[in-house]
Amino acid sequence: MDRKGPPSTDLLSHDGKPLVKGFVIQVLWKDVQPNGPGDFVTTKIDQQVAFAKEHNLPVRMRVYAGYNSPGWVLKQGGSLPWQGSEGNGGPKSYTVPVFWGAAFQQLFATFDAKLAARYDPVPEVREVVVGLCTTNFAEPFIRQFNVTSNTTQAKGKGYTDASNEQCLRKTIDIVKADWKTTNMAMAFNPYQSISSTGANDKTAASASSSVVVPKEIATYCIQQLGQRCVLGNNSMKGGARGASYNALYAMMTSLKAPIYIQTATNVKINDWKQALSSAVKVGALSIELPVGYTKWDLATLQTYNAQLQANQTRL
Repeated sequence: MDRKGPPSTDLLSHDGKPLVKGFVIQVLWKDVQPNGPGDFVTTKIDQQVAFAKEHNLPVRMRVYAGYNSPGWVLKQGGSLPWQGSEGNGGPKSYTVPVFWGAAFQQLFATFDAKLAARYDPVPEVREVVVGLCTTNFAEPFIRQFNVTSNTTQAKGKGYTDASNEQCLRKTIDIVKADWKTTNMAMAFNPYQSISSTGANDKTAASASSSVVVPKEIATYCIQQLGQRCVLGNNSMKGGARGASYNALYAMMTSLKAPIYIQTATNVKINDWKQALSSAVKVGALSIELPVGYTKWDLATLQTYNAQLQANQTRL
């Protein structure tokens, strides 16, 4: 899958066989409702849906909140200043919503219901990523708590591990209520607790503890949505990822749910063939490719479609 929108039509096939077989529609809440709840600007989304229909391509709709929430939402639902983690991309400083608070969650739920009413009936929209509990990326387990000011700010607004886990479950509840046929995809990472800077990747014990909460949330998702719950990770690289990520991938595979993988960026991916092979080994049914994949050897890239298809037997 192309993770940045519709691929060039010359990438839909290679040497007479399918190549890129889907793409991601990025939905920024601030673009859809820039001035208030009465707004519902979907022109860009609809153009991409039309491309999907024309070329018979499935899409994953990734809905961004976090710092991509509208200004009026940040005002009504509460917000706080945030700092990006060094080397992780995104802006250095930005404003995030109090996503663990009831006011923000209600505003998002109202928006999501409106989005689902329009796109749940669209067969090309196979999966939705609901970014309720996020800061900058569409990854609800990434918190930037290695930055001391972030933990201080969050605690000052009432953030706790319990309120965070409530938000993660709320995400699933919202999808269950709003999206009746569309699958839900959620990105998982080793857990980042407010009480620590995260797991020590060097010990088996810390690696095991870092996936306890992710497994609880994944299990809840499967309980609520069945095989409509798609587990994912957005940072697959070629080469070793460390004990915590090994534990995460093992946990995801063990639950026998559908899995998607997004690779790391082209700068961080290292050996792309190894990264894609690792995604297949985890059990992925789809892989989101980074910007720059068009320069890879397309014949080699094409071979992974059959491997991903074969993973369906795991389900």
